[in-house]
Order: sequence, then C-alpha cells, then structure tokens
Amino acid sequence: MSDDLLDDARDAARRLFDTGALGVDDWHDLSWEDRQRLAVDVTMLATALREAGPRPSEVDDHLDGPGADAVRTQLGSPTGEVHLQPIVRLPGRQIVGYEALSRFPAWAPHLWFRRAWAAGLGLEFEIAAVARAVDNLRSLPDNAFLGINVSASTLVSDVLVDELKHADGRRVVLELTEHEPIRDYSPYCEQIRRLRALGVRIAIDDVGAGHSSLLHIVQLRPDVIKLDRSLIAGCDGDPIRRVLMQCFVTLARQAQAALVAEGVETEEEAHLLSASGVRLAQGFLFGAARQHPVAVSRAASQ
Repeated sequence: MSDDLLDDARDAARRLFDTGALGVDDWHDLSWEDRQRLAVDVTMLATALREAGPRPSEVDDHLDGPGADAVRTQLGSPTGEVHLQPIVRLPGRQIVGYEALSRFPAWAPHLWFRRAWAAGLGLEFEIAAVARAVDNLRSLPDNAFLGINVSASTLVSDVLVDELKHADGRRVVLELTEHEPIRDYSPYCEQIRRLRALGVRIAIDDVGAGHSSLLHIVQLRPDVIKLDRSLIAGCDGDPIRRVLMQCFVTLARQAQAALVAEGVETEEEAHLLSASGVRLAQGFLFGAARQHPVAVSRAASQ
C-alpha cells in the first residue's frame, strides 16, 4: 500500500480521536452526518491498516514483546514448549485429538510470532514450532490426531512439506490461522494437494471471527472447520447463535468436513452443541492446554 493511503488512514484515526467520536457511548447520540463520517473513517482505517500493517521503521518502536535478538536466540534454544489442549467427541467426551499450542518465556506466544515475522524470521520460527509439535506425536495415543497452527505463508512453503515428510501425516491437522490475507488461492490449493498426499488434513481456524474464514472454506475445501469461541459463548441462551450453529452443522455436512467448537466453557454450551449436531469440541470445560499429554488426558476425563 502507498504511503499516501497509509497517511490517509492515520488522518482518519486522528479525526476519530480529535472529534471525540470514539468516546460516544450511544450510537444514537450521533447525527446522521456524524454516523456516516464515522463509518467512512473506520472503514478507511481498518482497510488501510489491515492491508499495510506497520512500516518496517515503526515495528521496533511500537511492537511490544521480545526483540529481534531474543527471537534469534529462541530459535537456537530449547526453552520453547508445546502445550496440548484436548479435543473431545460429544456427547461422550472421549479424547480424539489435541491442539498444539506454543509457549515461550516472558511474553505471550502471539508477540513472539509477530516479532519473528517483523524481523524476517517468521517462517523459520513457525517451522521450528511445527517441528516441536510433531515431536509430541510419539507420546500421544496412536489414534489421536494433532492440530498445529500455521499462517498462510507457512502453509504454502516448501519447507513445511519437507518437515512433514518424516511425520505420520495421517495424524496431523494443519490449522490455517486468519492473521494474513490470501489474495490468490491457486498456490494454496496446489500445496494442499501435496500435503494431502502425505495424509495431512487441513482445518480453517477461528471460523466466524474474521472476514475471510468463510471464503477460505469455499476456496480451500478443508477437512475440518473450527468455530471460534465468539460463536460459542452463551450459545445456549442466544437464539441467533443457535441458528448459526445449525447453519454451520449443515455447511460442514455438505462440505464433508468435521466441525469443531472451540472455547467451550460451560455444561450448557456443551449440551446445546451436542444437541445441534456438533460432534467435536475443545475448551476449558474439557481441559486446559498442558505440557504433558497424560496430565491433559486425566483432566479431560474428570
């Protein structure tokens, strides 16, 4: 994106704060003209920042978390860990798989990955995380699969295919995150064919949380659809969420994809999901992410 458009985005943000529009508690307190202007400003800001991100010169000044040197050190360090969260089958709640979640010292995982990409080390950092996750397959039950998060850039890389050639691909599910836009699906479809030849399955993560996850489903035809917590929270008491749940159950059935509900925290949510036809779920109700699979298995079965 051009510097002019990025400057326009900054001007939009400045107008939002200078006019106090962001401080208005009630949308109805704004005049029709102010609502229109606010909508234009927000749209311009969101579009510009989503497409451009920060300028390289701004990353080091404004990105919280570890520095680039810490990322380089982490790449050669054994301190990164993999915690596993169980994925259960409803309604019986037997564990059928796990999601691998990276953990690092001092800062939240997303800050480490953001800094790695900003430092030009994102692919190497993600592949190292994939390798750590795959190492856990040996300690899991033979019939359990392992979900591993990857960005769009990592999914389409040859390095990923090379890394997974030595794993039992039939037990690996790559979860495509929505942190990065996809403008041309052709190379991704070709890469997915290569991965499926290894037995690897593809999941679309956080469906419902972002603007592009539904398009990912249409274009990439995933094996697994993972519903974001924002759709699950309070679904037992929300008729709109219940209708959405039925829509996704139908979509998954027609697409011949497994449907996983993420972030399930209450018995009421679990009951509604099961009654709606959702067969797989994960969340604190069934067990938090922990480092050792045995501990995870016990937590989910209690």
